[in-house]
Amino acid sequence: MKNLKKVFAVIMALAMIFALSVTAFAATTVSTTEDTSVLKVTSSGNTVTYQAVTVDGGIKDGVSYPSTTVYTYCVKTSNSTATIKFTNPQHYYMYIDGMYMSNGYTFTTVLAKNAHHTIELKTSGGTVYRSFDLAVVDSTSVNVSIEINCYNAKNWLNNNSNASNYATVLSAYNTLSTHVGGFNSIGKMSAVVTLNLPAGSTAMDALNALASADSITVSGSSTYVSGLDGLNASMCGSWSGWCYVTPTSSSPYYNMPSVGAASYTLTEGEHIIWVYTCTYSDIGAAITATTP
Repeated sequence: MKNLKKVFAVIMALAMIFALSVTAFAATTVSTTEDTSVLKVTSSGNTVTYQAVTVDGGIKDGVSYPSTTVYTYCVKTSNSTATIKFTNPQHYYMYIDGMYMSNGYTFTTVLAKNAHHTIELKTSGGTVYRSFDLAVVDSTSVNVSIEINCYNAKNWLNNNSNASNYATVLSAYNTLSTHVGGFNSIGKMSAVVTLNLPAGSTAMDALNALASADSITVSGSSTYVSGLDGLNASMCGSWSGWCYVTPTSSSPYYNMPSVGAASYTLTEGEHIIWVYTCTYSDIGAAITATTP
């Protein structure tokens, strides 16, 4: 079951990426108005924010991808835990991190700070009607680390010296390397960067903070990164481009969140890796690769 959830999360994340990659600026709608007809989240003494991001689907390489919507909550607290009340007007079966909780009108539980929790509302037949990423974070600030990983772009350069756009890719790669303090021989940053960001900051905010500090040019939109310093999507293959992941200690050694970077709220101590991928099957190798 756990593996199936991981597969579903990756499919959802890739669906959003694929939809966005149809054009540099695929139509995206962001709503901060909570859909209380489905679920309402409150936490006494704490701040609760909500976001729903819808990305239009499209056709790429002859394959049709549906429009996707991801739903997120962020609870900001000064305590080590937060008492959270869920109002469930349609009496869906509610699960938190895979554990059944209730199908009552209201349900209250305590969740730990500095953690992401998956809230699922299911029908009586077990079908997931809606899923939410709920992050409980500190009310003031968050300390995180971030790195840019160009392992796959470096491999592409090593193997495609005759490509018509080789010089363009090489120039962008070298510019980005200079701005991040240098890539090593396999395309990884020589040192990760630590950031102190305001509470509620996202993976996109972390990238923009790094970009501002290091004079990196970020192309795209508020919800999609199409390029860094000119190293753009589709330069190293039809599906190449940027995505973000968090590292894990077991295979495949990374987690691809099921929400976009602009919706992924950072928790204390998280490490975010922005990876340039050529095929999406190469992300694990980029994370685990070490210098000879």
